[in-house]
Amino acid sequence: MTSFDEVGLLVISFDEIGFLMTSTDEVDFLVTSSHEVGLLVTSADEISFLVTFVDEVGLLVTSANEVSLLKTSADKVSILMISYDEVDFDEVDLLMTSSDKVGLLVTFADEVGLLMTSYDEIGFSMISIDEVGLLVTFGVRSAS
Repeated sequence: MTSFDEVGLLVISFDEIGFLMTSTDEVDFLVTSSHEVGLLVTSADEISFLVTFVDEVGLLVTSANEVSLLKTSADKVSILMISYDEVDFDEVDLLMTSSDKVGLLVTFADEVGLLMTSYDEIGFSMISIDEVGLLVTFGVRSAS
């Protein structure tokens, strides 16, 4: 487990790890890159910029609260879960989720100004939206 408090710039890159948990509080810029990871959990609170790249991950969970820009890109992921809570357009510029060959994609958004979800070859997808200003969803070959 990696925990950070009031960090200006944080970059995490890992390859072939069984479990990784990252918890951040008041971080300006966070980049997480992973390859062949069994379980990846990222929790972000009051972050200006958060980017997560994953390749061949068994389970990815991203939770963001009061984040200015959040981008999650997943390739060959079995389960991808993203939760946004109490985010509005004044505080958030863009929430973007891009996934390719994902078994299960779950996106929860509450009070989000702009939410974009793009997926290709997903077995099951569920999007739960509450008080979203603009929602854009792209789906190709989705079985849902």
